[in-house]
Amino acid sequence: MKYTVRSVEKHEFELPRKTDFSSEFAVELKGKTIAVRILETNADGSLRLVMINNRVIPVQVDRRTDGLPERVYLNGVSYPIEIEKVESTRFKAPTIAKQASGEVRADLPGQVTSLFVQVGDEVEKGQTIGILEAMKMENEIIAPRNGKIKTITVGVGKAVMRRDLILEIG
Repeated sequence: MKYTVRSVEKHEFELPRKTDFSSEFAVELKGKTIAVRILETNADGSLRLVMINNRVIPVQVDRRTDGLPERVYLNGVSYPIEIEKVESTRFKAPTIAKQASGEVRADLPGQVTSLFVQVGDEVEKGQTIGILEAMKMENEIIAPRNGKIKTITVGVGKAVMRRDLILEIG
């Protein structure tokens, strides 16, 4: 993330996108590399104590209503600041793709009128694997993910209640 900060002077610095804030990291400022380590934070996650080039400095940050800092206190000395430009204002942690459960349950109470699969059959996400008749309407039973049919707990013609397990995909 690249920041442009104006206090008395204009400072531009960049933090690599994958900065590990739990250990020491480097900040490039005016062509110099500064070693920074966050030692303590407040309960809300704001900075409280940092080490800059092996000097321990207490920090307090006052924020505007939009969350960006407007005043920083370093060693008790107040510095008004203005963020002119932030290329990326949000850190987005790597997301782990959620895996859909292999359980297929009845959405409505009704009767299973057709099953198009058997144990051991391969299915794809979104594939129609059966029909559930409820309130005189035929509702498709859809595979929630790719996989192989592991078990079928309800046979054709059997009544099911809402949330009853129909089959499992492994």
